[in-house]
Amino acid sequence: MEKTATKTSAFRYSRIEPADYQKLIQSIDEILCEGNSHNAGKYDLNHWYWQYLKLPSAKAFIYGVFDENDLLIGYYHIPCYTGHIGEKKVLIGMIQDVAISQKSRGGGVFRQLAQYAHQDIAQEVDFIYTFPNHKSIHTFIKYNQYSLLKTLPAYILPINAAKIIHSKLKIPLINHLATPFTFLHQKICQVNVPKDYQFIFDHSLNLETEQLLKSFNALHRIGLDKNNQYIQWRFFDKPNSKHYLLKVIQNQKLLAILVFKVDEMLGNPSLLLMDFAYIETENHVLMALQWLKDVGLSQIPESVNLLFTSGNSLIFNSLYKVGFVKIPNQFSPRPLNLLTKNIRLTDCANAIFDSNNWLITLADWDVF
Repeated sequence: MEKTATKTSAFRYSRIEPADYQKLIQSIDEILCEGNSHNAGKYDLNHWYWQYLKLPSAKAFIYGVFDENDLLIGYYHIPCYTGHIGEKKVLIGMIQDVAISQKSRGGGVFRQLAQYAHQDIAQEVDFIYTFPNHKSIHTFIKYNQYSLLKTLPAYILPINAAKIIHSKLKIPLINHLATPFTFLHQKICQVNVPKDYQFIFDHSLNLETEQLLKSFNALHRIGLDKNNQYIQWRFFDKPNSKHYLLKVIQNQKLLAILVFKVDEMLGNPSLLLMDFAYIETENHVLMALQWLKDVGLSQIPESVNLLFTSGNSLIFNSLYKVGFVKIPNQFSPRPLNLLTKNIRLTDCANAIFDSNNWLITLADWDVF
């Protein structure tokens, strides 16, 4: 659907056309550097093409605001994903990569850009969700009528408490004080792993992984329809990024898959649980995490001080069994505030406003 650009005062709002892609990439990098973002200095055209033009749905809506000199001073991305509400198939928009240059903030430019984007996409998607930061959340709620469903809990599992504490406090001889804590914590928080379970790092995707993902999708009323194509795109096609896929197998049957990534969290090298899927019970994932902290970390070439994850699913209520500790929201490095907005749902619209219906993992967040 063609959309005519809107001009308000000295600013012009429009969809980003291919001719402006390079200008957009430059603008993103400049604005990320202004805000000292996690991705500052890392953003490039290959990453942007992967994220918005090569995604499985092949559908993304990208908007920009230009000043009187036709300089791109803000952007707003809405990639789309196939998903479900119960058995109903839906197209879900997720707002990512939104920002306004510092010199143009405070005058309602971001609010106008958001309003333009929402009007333009009104006939395209069924509903939208997003995870805004503290600077933009009020705009989504107050001006764009989003609902805050939940601040998603974050969890850490200390692997090397001495290094974690030292990274924050720089206390001499902290190794001698923290080592007993690490030992006791890992001994107390354990689940039993049957001897016939196998844990294998293997990136291959096949009919068995496809069937596992399909059955796991059905356990949650609302979520993206993750399949082999999604896993390949999200983790293994991502430029300049390395992920680890761990399979849980018993009697040659695939019981669960987990996807990890090494990144910095809380000032420490950390192993992030990005995504997972299982059949029958979440215990398969807990067993994989137990194996990982006992012996599996030796198979990952990078050294890590802790495991980190965040999301919304039944399994997060059970992570304490293997030693994960919930981080209070005020100490979370970046609380994930789940917001949603109905666009054109009718018969099942109320379902999206109940956070208990949702499956959310770190993979839904575009930062990592």
